[in-house]
Amino acid sequence: MLRRIRRIRREILGGNQHGSTFVEVLVALVVLGVIAAGVGPTILFNVRTTFEVKEQTIAEYLTRNQIEYLKASSYIAGNATNPYPSYAVVPVPDSTYQISLAAQPIRVDPDTLAHGPLGPGEDEGIQEIEVEIRHVDKVVLTTEFYKVER
Repeated sequence: MLRRIRRIRREILGGNQHGSTFVEVLVALVVLGVIAAGVGPTILFNVRTTFEVKEQTIAEYLTRNQIEYLKASSYIAGNATNPYPSYAVVPVPDSTYQISLAAQPIRVDPDTLAHGPLGPGEDEGIQEIEVEIRHVDKVVLTTEFYKVER
């Protein structure tokens, strides 16, 4: 019985081989290295893309929140001392994000719908407001919209 087990064992192992050779181990390591070299940059790309999508999504939510806040607030007309009205900025829960606003009174030509800036102290009841979202000193999103005096 013991001889039969030894014979089966030799057949399974392929003769008198009792382990792997150095060349087999080296080939296996090279194959694993090639696979790792191909997978590494893909994982890095996916992580970077995920971060950028998250950053963009947060910036969009902050912009929407700021615009809704400005829509609900009263119209601040420009005057000679302060031609560019300053609206309040909504607090940001994450200190790595900053919101900046730039409001400018504009004149709209009703025939062509072309618009341009007004001089100091002039305000015809419509303003172009730019909302800029920064994350760690990098501009992520800039949005322009219009506020009308009602």
